[in-house]
Amino acid sequence: MQERIREVMVSAREGCELAEGAEALVDDAILQAQTAWPDMPLDPCNFASYVARHAPLSEASVMTLEGVHLRDLALAFGALSLSAVAARALDELYIQRVGEFVVRTTVDRDVIEETKQHMRTLLLVGLVGAEGDEAPQPKLTEYSGKGPLGGWLRVMAVRTALNVLRARKPTTELTAENAPVAAIAHDPQLAYLRAHDREVFSTTFQQVLADLDDTSRTMLKLHYIQGMTMSQLATVFQTSRSSVARQVAEVRARILERTSEQLKHAGVSASVIESMVNQAASKLDFTITKMLK
Repeated sequence: MQERIREVMVSAREGCELAEGAEALVDDAILQAQTAWPDMPLDPCNFASYVARHAPLSEASVMTLEGVHLRDLALAFGALSLSAVAARALDELYIQRVGEFVVRTTVDRDVIEETKQHMRTLLLVGLVGAEGDEAPQPKLTEYSGKGPLGGWLRVMAVRTALNVLRARKPTTELTAENAPVAAIAHDPQLAYLRAHDREVFSTTFQQVLADLDDTSRTMLKLHYIQGMTMSQLATVFQTSRSSVARQVAEVRARILERTSEQLKHAGVSASVIESMVNQAASKLDFTITKMLK
Protein backbone atom coordinates (compact mmCIF):
# COMPACT_ATOMS: atom_id res chain seq x y z
CA MET A 1 0.00 0.00 0.00
CA GLN A 2 2.79 2.41 0.93
CA GLU A 3 4.52 1.81 -2.39
CA ARG A 4 1.29 2.60 -4.23
CA ILE A 5 0.84 5.84 -2.24
CA ARG A 6 4.43 6.82 -3.04
CA GLU A 7 3.90 6.20 -6.75
CA VAL A 8 0.79 8.39 -6.74
CA MET A 9 2.68 11.14 -4.87
CA VAL A 10 5.63 11.17 -7.22
CA SER A 11 3.26 11.39 -10.18
CA ALA A 12 1.18 14.15 -8.54
CA ARG A 13 4.10 16.40 -7.71
CA GLU A 14 5.62 16.39 -11.17
CA GLY A 15 6.28 20.04 -11.94
CA CYS A 16 6.57 21.05 -8.28
CA GLU A 17 9.78 22.96 -7.57
CA LEU A 18 11.36 21.41 -4.50
CA ALA A 19 14.94 21.65 -3.35
CA GLU A 20 17.08 18.54 -3.59
CA GLY A 21 16.55 16.55 -0.42
CA ALA A 22 13.26 18.26 0.42
CA GLU A 23 11.31 16.02 -1.94
CA ALA A 24 11.98 12.91 0.12
CA LEU A 25 11.07 14.66 3.36
CA VAL A 26 7.79 16.02 2.01
CA ASP A 27 6.98 12.67 0.39
CA ASP A 28 7.67 10.89 3.67
CA ALA A 29 5.36 13.26 5.56
CA ILE A 30 2.54 12.68 3.07
CA LEU A 31 3.18 8.93 3.17
CA GLN A 32 2.88 8.90 6.97
CA ALA A 33 -0.25 11.06 6.91
CA GLN A 34 -2.02 9.06 4.23
CA THR A 35 -1.06 5.78 5.84
CA ALA A 36 -2.65 7.02 9.08
CA TRP A 37 -5.62 8.68 7.36
CA PRO A 38 -6.07 7.02 3.94
CA ASP A 39 -9.15 9.04 3.02
CA MET A 40 -7.57 12.43 3.72
CA PRO A 41 -6.81 14.26 0.43
CA LEU A 42 -3.36 15.83 0.47
CA ASP A 43 -2.03 17.48 -2.68
CA PRO A 44 1.79 17.24 -2.69
CA CYS A 45 2.41 20.59 -4.40
CA ASN A 46 -0.01 22.51 -2.19
CA PHE A 47 1.35 20.83 0.90
CA ALA A 48 4.93 21.67 -0.12
CA SER A 49 3.87 25.33 -0.53
CA TYR A 50 2.27 25.21 2.92
CA VAL A 51 5.42 23.78 4.47
CA ALA A 52 7.48 26.47 2.74
CA ARG A 53 5.62 29.16 4.70
CA HIS A 54 7.15 27.75 7.89
CA ALA A 55 10.47 26.40 6.59
CA PRO A 56 11.51 27.70 3.14
CA LEU A 57 12.36 24.72 0.97
CA SER A 58 15.81 25.75 -0.16
CA GLU A 59 18.88 23.53 -0.16
CA ALA A 60 20.19 25.43 2.86
CA SER A 61 17.05 24.67 4.86
CA VAL A 62 16.73 20.94 4.22
CA MET A 63 18.60 20.12 7.44
CA THR A 64 16.28 22.47 9.36
CA LEU A 65 13.28 20.84 7.73
CA GLU A 66 14.36 17.49 9.15
CA GLY A 67 13.48 18.79 12.61
CA VAL A 68 9.96 19.84 11.62
CA HIS A 69 7.05 17.58 12.64
CA LEU A 70 5.86 17.16 9.08
CA ARG A 71 3.20 14.55 9.79
CA ASP A 72 1.57 16.91 12.31
CA LEU A 73 1.91 19.73 9.80
CA ALA A 74 0.20 17.52 7.21
CA LEU A 75 -2.74 16.96 9.57
CA ALA A 76 -3.00 20.69 10.21
CA PHE A 77 -2.89 21.39 6.48
CA GLY A 78 -5.62 18.83 5.86
CA ALA A 79 -7.88 20.36 8.53
CA LEU A 80 -7.32 23.88 7.18
CA SER A 81 -8.17 22.56 3.71
CA LEU A 82 -11.58 21.65 5.15
CA SER A 83 -10.98 17.91 4.95
CA ALA A 84 -13.65 16.25 7.10
CA VAL A 85 -11.26 13.34 7.70
CA ALA A 86 -8.52 15.64 8.99
CA ALA A 87 -10.93 17.68 11.13
CA ARG A 88 -12.29 14.49 12.68
CA ALA A 89 -8.78 13.17 13.35
CA LEU A 90 -7.78 16.47 14.95
CA ASP A 91 -10.84 16.28 17.17
CA GLU A 92 -10.38 12.65 18.17
CA LEU A 93 -6.64 12.87 18.77
CA TYR A 94 -6.49 16.20 20.59
CA ILE A 95 -9.72 18.13 21.22
CA GLN A 96 -11.28 15.20 23.05
CA ARG A 97 -8.23 15.21 25.36
CA VAL A 98 -8.75 18.81 26.49
CA GLY A 99 -9.91 17.62 29.93
CA GLU A 100 -6.54 15.89 30.35
CA PHE A 101 -4.67 18.96 29.07
CA VAL A 102 -6.32 21.38 31.52
CA VAL A 103 -6.63 19.12 34.58
CA ARG A 104 -4.41 21.48 36.64
CA THR A 105 -6.50 24.46 35.55
CA THR A 106 -10.05 23.14 35.96
CA VAL A 107 -12.04 19.94 36.27
CA ASP A 108 -15.39 21.67 35.73
CA ARG A 109 -17.18 19.68 33.01
CA ASP A 110 -19.01 22.71 31.61
CA VAL A 111 -15.78 24.74 31.39
CA ILE A 112 -14.02 21.85 29.65
CA GLU A 113 -16.82 21.44 27.09
CA GLU A 114 -16.90 25.18 26.43
CA THR A 115 -13.11 25.15 26.05
CA LYS A 116 -13.39 22.39 23.44
CA GLN A 117 -15.93 24.36 21.42
CA HIS A 118 -13.88 27.56 21.64
CA MET A 119 -10.81 25.65 20.42
CA ARG A 120 -12.70 24.20 17.46
CA THR A 121 -13.79 27.71 16.56
CA LEU A 122 -10.37 29.30 17.00
CA LEU A 123 -8.48 26.53 15.21
CA LEU A 124 -10.63 26.25 12.09
CA VAL A 125 -12.46 29.60 11.86
CA GLY A 126 -10.58 32.15 13.95
CA LEU A 127 -11.63 34.87 16.33
CA VAL A 128 -14.67 36.73 15.03
CA GLY A 129 -14.21 40.47 15.44
CA ALA A 130 -16.49 43.44 15.06
CA GLU A 131 -18.27 44.06 11.80
CA GLY A 132 -15.93 45.57 9.27
CA ASP A 133 -12.83 43.91 10.73
CA GLU A 134 -10.57 41.82 8.53
CA ALA A 135 -11.66 38.22 8.01
CA PRO A 136 -10.64 36.05 10.97
CA GLN A 137 -7.64 33.77 10.52
CA PRO A 138 -7.79 30.20 11.82
CA LYS A 139 -5.42 29.77 14.76
CA LEU A 140 -4.16 26.50 13.26
CA THR A 141 -2.33 28.49 10.58
CA GLU A 142 0.10 29.56 13.33
CA TYR A 143 1.27 26.00 13.97
CA SER A 144 4.75 25.79 12.44
CA GLY A 145 5.57 22.14 13.01
CA LYS A 146 8.62 23.05 15.11
CA GLY A 147 7.18 21.07 18.01
CA PRO A 148 4.60 18.29 18.37
CA LEU A 149 1.06 19.37 17.53
CA GLY A 150 -0.18 17.82 20.76
CA GLY A 151 2.13 20.01 22.86
CA TRP A 152 1.12 23.13 20.93
CA LEU A 153 -2.56 22.35 21.44
CA ARG A 154 -2.02 21.61 25.14
CA VAL A 155 -0.71 25.15 25.67
CA MET A 156 -3.61 26.56 23.66
CA ALA A 157 -6.10 24.50 25.70
CA VAL A 158 -4.82 25.89 29.01
CA ARG A 159 -4.96 29.48 27.74
CA THR A 160 -8.45 28.97 26.32
CA ALA A 161 -9.70 27.39 29.56
CA LEU A 162 -8.34 30.33 31.55
CA ASN A 163 -10.18 32.73 29.23
CA VAL A 164 -13.39 30.75 29.70
CA LEU A 165 -12.99 30.88 33.48
CA ARG A 166 -12.32 34.62 33.41
CA ALA A 167 -15.43 35.16 31.30
CA ARG A 168 -17.53 33.30 33.85
CA LYS A 169 -17.51 36.08 36.42
CA PRO A 170 -20.47 36.15 38.80
CA THR A 171 -23.32 38.20 37.35
CA THR A 172 -25.90 40.27 39.14
CA GLU A 173 -28.77 38.08 40.29
CA LEU A 174 -31.75 38.34 37.99
CA THR A 175 -34.79 39.92 39.64
CA ALA A 176 -38.06 41.34 38.43
CA GLU A 177 -36.34 44.75 38.34
CA ASN A 178 -33.12 43.99 36.46
CA ALA A 179 -33.86 40.94 34.30
CA PRO A 180 -34.02 41.57 30.54
CA VAL A 181 -37.50 40.16 30.46
CA ALA A 182 -38.61 42.84 32.93
CA ALA A 183 -38.82 45.11 29.90
CA ILE A 184 -41.91 43.13 29.01
CA ALA A 185 -43.69 44.77 31.93
CA HIS A 186 -43.49 48.16 30.23
CA ASP A 187 -45.62 46.90 27.37
CA PRO A 188 -49.15 48.37 27.78
CA GLN A 189 -50.65 44.96 27.02
CA LEU A 190 -48.84 43.45 29.99
CA ALA A 191 -49.18 46.24 32.52
CA TYR A 192 -51.55 44.10 34.54
CA LEU A 193 -49.00 41.37 35.16
CA ARG A 194 -48.00 40.96 38.76
CA ALA A 195 -44.34 41.36 39.77
CA HIS A 196 -44.40 37.80 41.07
CA ASP A 197 -45.29 36.38 37.66
CA ARG A 198 -42.54 38.41 35.98
CA GLU A 199 -40.01 37.12 38.48
CA VAL A 200 -41.19 33.55 37.95
CA PHE A 201 -40.82 34.03 34.20
CA SER A 202 -37.25 35.39 34.55
CA THR A 203 -36.19 32.55 36.84
CA THR A 204 -37.87 29.93 34.65
CA PHE A 205 -36.38 31.24 31.39
CA GLN A 206 -32.91 31.33 32.92
CA GLN A 207 -33.29 27.76 34.19
CA VAL A 208 -34.41 26.52 30.79
CA LEU A 209 -31.24 28.00 29.24
CA ALA A 210 -29.10 26.42 31.98
CA ASP A 211 -30.69 23.01 31.32
CA LEU A 212 -29.79 23.02 27.62
CA ASP A 213 -27.26 20.41 26.55
CA ASP A 214 -23.67 21.62 26.11
CA THR A 215 -23.82 21.64 22.31
CA SER A 216 -27.04 23.69 22.15
CA ARG A 217 -25.83 26.21 24.73
CA THR A 218 -22.46 26.60 23.03
CA MET A 219 -24.12 27.01 19.63
CA LEU A 220 -26.33 29.80 20.98
CA LYS A 221 -23.36 31.54 22.65
CA LEU A 222 -21.28 31.42 19.47
CA HIS A 223 -24.19 32.76 17.41
CA TYR A 224 -25.71 35.38 19.70
CA ILE A 225 -22.71 36.54 21.75
CA GLN A 226 -19.73 36.04 19.41
CA GLY A 227 -21.78 36.88 16.32
CA MET A 228 -20.85 33.80 14.31
CA THR A 229 -22.79 33.24 11.10
CA MET A 230 -24.50 29.96 10.23
CA SER A 231 -21.69 29.20 7.77
CA GLN A 232 -19.06 29.66 10.48
CA LEU A 233 -21.06 27.52 12.90
CA ALA A 234 -21.25 24.82 10.23
CA THR A 235 -17.44 24.76 10.06
CA VAL A 236 -17.10 24.52 13.85
CA PHE A 237 -19.66 21.74 14.22
CA GLN A 238 -18.54 19.95 11.04
CA THR A 239 -21.95 19.91 9.40
CA SER A 240 -23.88 21.77 6.71
CA ARG A 241 -25.13 25.34 7.00
CA SER A 242 -28.76 24.21 6.60
CA SER A 243 -28.34 21.66 9.36
CA VAL A 244 -26.93 24.28 11.77
CA ALA A 245 -29.71 26.75 10.91
CA ARG A 246 -32.29 24.04 11.58
CA GLN A 247 -30.66 23.16 14.93
CA VAL A 248 -30.63 26.80 16.08
CA ALA A 249 -34.31 27.18 15.12
CA GLU A 250 -35.18 23.96 16.98
CA VAL A 251 -33.35 25.11 20.12
CA ARG A 252 -35.17 28.46 20.06
CA ALA A 253 -38.52 26.70 19.75
CA ARG A 254 -37.59 24.24 22.51
CA ILE A 255 -36.68 27.12 24.86
CA LEU A 256 -40.11 28.71 24.47
CA GLU A 257 -41.90 25.38 24.75
CA ARG A 258 -40.10 24.35 27.95
CA THR A 259 -40.53 27.81 29.45
CA SER A 260 -44.27 27.59 28.83
CA GLU A 261 -44.45 24.10 30.34
CA GLN A 262 -42.57 25.07 33.48
CA LEU A 263 -44.64 28.23 33.99
CA LYS A 264 -47.76 26.06 33.81
CA HIS A 265 -46.33 23.74 36.48
CA ALA A 266 -45.52 26.81 38.61
CA GLY A 267 -49.21 27.72 38.63
CA VAL A 268 -49.08 30.76 36.34
CA SER A 269 -52.39 31.27 34.54
CA ALA A 270 -52.72 30.27 30.89
CA SER A 271 -53.50 33.83 29.76
CA VAL A 272 -50.41 35.22 31.51
CA ILE A 273 -48.22 32.46 30.06
CA GLU A 274 -49.48 33.16 26.56
CA SER A 275 -48.83 36.89 26.89
CA MET A 276 -45.36 36.43 28.37
CA VAL A 277 -44.24 33.76 25.90
CA ASN A 278 -45.54 35.76 22.92
CA GLN A 279 -43.62 38.82 24.08
CA ALA A 280 -40.49 36.75 24.77
CA ALA A 281 -40.74 35.21 21.30
CA SER A 282 -40.78 38.67 19.71
CA LYS A 283 -37.64 39.65 21.64
CA LEU A 284 -36.01 36.22 21.86
CA ASP A 285 -32.62 37.17 20.37
CA PHE A 286 -32.26 40.03 22.85
CA THR A 287 -33.37 37.97 25.86
CA ILE A 288 -31.15 34.98 25.02
CA THR A 289 -28.12 37.25 24.49
CA LYS A 290 -28.58 38.96 27.85
CA MET A 291 -29.13 35.79 29.83
CA LEU A 292 -26.26 33.82 28.25
CA LYS A 293 -23.63 36.49 28.95
